[in-house]
Amino acid sequence: MTENLWPPKDGRAYVHSEAFGELVVHELNRLSKTHPRLDLADAAAIVFHWFNSKLNANRNFISRKRFPTVSGFRAYVRQMLYNAGMYAIRLRSKNQDLTEVPESEAVVDSPSASLQAKKELLKLVDLLEEPHKSIFTRFFLDEEELYLIATALDITEDNAHTIYEEAVDRIRGAARKSLQN
Repeated sequence: MTENLWPPKDGRAYVHSEAFGELVVHELNRLSKTHPRLDLADAAAIVFHWFNSKLNANRNFISRKRFPTVSGFRAYVRQMLYNAGMYAIRLRSKNQDLTEVPESEAVVDSPSASLQAKKELLKLVDLLEEPHKSIFTRFFLDEEELYLIATALDITEDNAHTIYEEAVDRIRGAARKSLQN
């Protein structure tokens, strides 16, 4: 979808469209190169189900206010697919049935987050030590490919992936801790 056609007039119709399917497949292909261990088939199913549920509850969920640009929406979908894939792996490793991704697992930060929430995320990222801070910033915020980050830091892609996951866990832990205080 091009910027001049963004956002779609009917979000529910959009998530059932060929254009959204192509977006998901494109992002799955990108993730399969950087995260070969992810359960991408389940991730796609979880994300489609999540969007259907969200749009049934709020027809205007996909809006210019929440997602000002197509690229912002793409980043949101990519992060959801990644988190859903990780969620599926965790469930399968515990021999649990696959369920919808809880709201707290959907994304770390989304384009719909308020300016204050984004500032809070950046504060939490600033608390990370290296190389966690650099890898999280470059991969999640700057949307740089993981293999490029690994090459620049002279580490394996698997190691970069592990450090990224640790960074996400540390950010979530710090966020939960600050909410409890």
